[in-house]
Amino acid sequence: NQALAQHRLKYPQHAQPDAPIYDQSRIDQLCRWMETLTDAAPMLEGEPALPMLYGAEMNEPLLRIARHPDIHLIHLLRLMTITGHITARQWARPMMIWGTEQSLQKHHNCHPPGFTLRELAATLEAIGLDARMIGYDILSGFPQRFQWLSGEFADYFCEHLQLLQDGLENRPLAGRFTYEWRDVRANTMKVLSHFRSVPAGLTSRIWEIAIGAGKTDRARAQEIMERVPDVRQRLADALTSGDYQTRVVAAEWLGRSHDKQAAVLLHNALKKEKQDAAKDTMLTALERLGERIDRYLDRDQLLVDAKRGLKKGLHKELAWFPIHSWPDVRWQDSKEPVTAEILNWFLAQTHKLGSPEPGAVLRRYCQQFTKEDRESLGKFVLQCWVEHDTHRKYTDAQARQMAKQQAAQSHRMFPQVMTLEQWEEATYKTLCLECNGSAIKQKGILALAGACCGDEAVKIVGDYLKQWYGYRAAQCRALVAMLASLDRPAAIQLLLSVANRFRTKSIREEAEKYVKIVAERKGWTIDELADRTVPTAGFDETMILELDYGSRQLTARLKPDFSIVLTDENGKPLKSLPEPRKDDDADKAKAAKKAFSTAKSDLKKLVAQQTARLYEAMCTERTWSYTDWETYLHQHPIVGQLCQRLVWAVVDGDVVAKTFRPLDDGTLTDEHDEQVVVPEGARLRLAHGSLLPAETAAAWLQHFADYQVEPLFTQFGRNRYVLSNEKRDATELKDFEGYLIEAFKLRGHATRLGYTRGQAQDGGWFYDYHKSLTGVGLNVELRFSGNGMPEENRTVALMGLHFSPTGADAPVMPFDRPGIFLREVPGVLLSECYHDLATIAAAGSGYDADWEKKVGI
Repeated sequence: NQALAQHRLKYPQHAQPDAPIYDQSRIDQLCRWMETLTDAAPMLEGEPALPMLYGAEMNEPLLRIARHPDIHLIHLLRLMTITGHITARQWARPMMIWGTEQSLQKHHNCHPPGFTLRELAATLEAIGLDARMIGYDILSGFPQRFQWLSGEFADYFCEHLQLLQDGLENRPLAGRFTYEWRDVRANTMKVLSHFRSVPAGLTSRIWEIAIGAGKTDRARAQEIMERVPDVRQRLADALTSGDYQTRVVAAEWLGRSHDKQAAVLLHNALKKEKQDAAKDTMLTALERLGERIDRYLDRDQLLVDAKRGLKKGLHKELAWFPIHSWPDVRWQDSKEPVTAEILNWFLAQTHKLGSPEPGAVLRRYCQQFTKEDRESLGKFVLQCWVEHDTHRKYTDAQARQMAKQQAAQSHRMFPQVMTLEQWEEATYKTLCLECNGSAIKQKGILALAGACCGDEAVKIVGDYLKQWYGYRAAQCRALVAMLASLDRPAAIQLLLSVANRFRTKSIREEAEKYVKIVAERKGWTIDELADRTVPTAGFDETMILELDYGSRQLTARLKPDFSIVLTDENGKPLKSLPEPRKDDDADKAKAAKKAFSTAKSDLKKLVAQQTARLYEAMCTERTWSYTDWETYLHQHPIVGQLCQRLVWAVVDGDVVAKTFRPLDDGTLTDEHDEQVVVPEGARLRLAHGSLLPAETAAAWLQHFADYQVEPLFTQFGRNRYVLSNEKRDATELKDFEGYLIEAFKLRGHATRLGYTRGQAQDGGWFYDYHKSLTGVGLNVELRFSGNGMPEENRTVALMGLHFSPTGADAPVMPFDRPGIFLREVPGVLLSECYHDLATIAAAGSGYDADWEKKVGI
């Protein structure tokens, strides 16, 4: 009755005047059904006994009932059939409506030891329902369902193997909508990952997926097959398959195996391999296994192969490439020129392979070029590809003329949206982004760039991603793959930045994938990768950058505030770099100016990137060994300066033993100016107000004020957010639900706090801002009532904030949210995100009881 009354009040436009408010006799009847109903089918022939009210109006009463000590599982399931939350007739398959699982989870938690999936299935069958609805939900478009019972997936599905068989075949489960089965095979693989051994009846099909030509689901299938005893023999047989794609997949798989016996198999297979793509993959696999492949490199044979392979010329899709303008390239040892035939052959081969990641042979040959020539070649290929991909369709004059014509029409139709001048400028910018064609079909030649490029490629890729992410996502993903091949600190840092904070989901996930690949290749964690590849912008450990003019050496010195002081050869300060004198080397002076300009640009980006990374480390409660902290953070010329503006804690488990701040002389001090000595085996983390006594936090704030040091970001001063017992099982912070704010204010504050705009959904509207924390595999999502695209400065309402997994475990559909329990979120992260939400709420007009009406929900 309460739920129905609330629904009428909240949605008066949906109210049904004749909908009953149940009297005591009807309530008694419903309670008797809960106690005695053994066959739900008659109940579900037509409408449910209660109005099907979803959302908070019905879920909250169900949650209260689920907690009641006298309510058994069978009572709760019977009630859900009465309310229509469990249905067998109204949809194309038996299913649980959204909201059902929360009540089941609440019952499980409040009635220890809880129920198992098999007991849930048996109880469903006891009241005449199909227990397969559990498996349907887990395998179909709701991959977050029942994750809290994931440890029991194997027991349940052993009794429903046919569901897994159908899932592996990618057969549509009996549902009405495409999204209900579009990820069924991927979800089936996730379920199978919980099995200790692979069910015998499924092994053949999983092997076919694992070794097949299609990449979809292949990686997870290979992980599952690793548990099959004869997998190595299967791979040995696959290396001799008549299908070269099978040989390629087998070689890639063996290259990741860390199995020395795999190297023997690959060497033997190479003796007979004739297909270039398979041969290259086998050599790449051998290199990953630590084998030397120099024996397979033969420059004379390379030239013979090039001449033979180019007899028919380059592929017609490469007709645009300026092969007659190759830069000069020399072999490093002999200084002999690399012939145009070899460069053309590399171009043809990479295009044929179609992957922007260079293979081992190409990398090894390119490493034999002189360093300057190699990097010049890589930059040339990359720039040619980018220029071909983004060649403008209209000249500037044409775009201006067309913009005037189109803007006039748009303004007549929508004069309230923008002025005529604004319409013209917006249309002009859009026309400038229209291109003649696309280079995505030639993305393979990026492998040649990936084998050769230096740090200059990082800026080219970064600029492309910044400008074209919304128009050319496939090309952006190809450039991300190429970037991962460079194995240079600047490239890895950009890759990490894209993986953590890029706004487009597909590009961000591609970067996440390659971050994991690079980390695995080096044998590091993702956090260790981030620490150990921070560039220095050219400054040495003493914060000095030497600038060589030939006859004299100028110096650029980095100050603690990241300003740069220039001095001449006599130590006299300079306002800027001088023009070269007659006795200077003009080329060296030009190179010095370029190095200084690059250093200033890189420094600004590095400070922003590392500040964001250290803040994330504080939120996620990351720890370092003292040795790693000293080597990769404290001693770093740039990160070390940032460390001096932060307070660090020595921890023993979860207990803070002492806190300190690094000083510019390399020593460590506590809040009372006493020197701190950290034991060699200690572990460190960034301090936070929620972990320290109030007096210690206050003392540190006074310390920073006394020494006039500006903290890098806020560590102290925010009240600690304590999760109440009632919210421990919640999956969303809703403390500021209904607080109103202008959309542009929300965007500005969210952006400054590190959030990016979410993906647009149906109708071109988006409903969230989010940020990814790759190190702990979490996505923080700030939900609001929504805004359309293009954005308008409408009044919107905050709704909540929750945390969901990233990568392969990320939610697929909007209604798979919210994610993990708040009790599972690191305490500092939860506290910081709460204050993010509070900061944004404070910028608005406050709570409004009629917020839903005012924002149009």
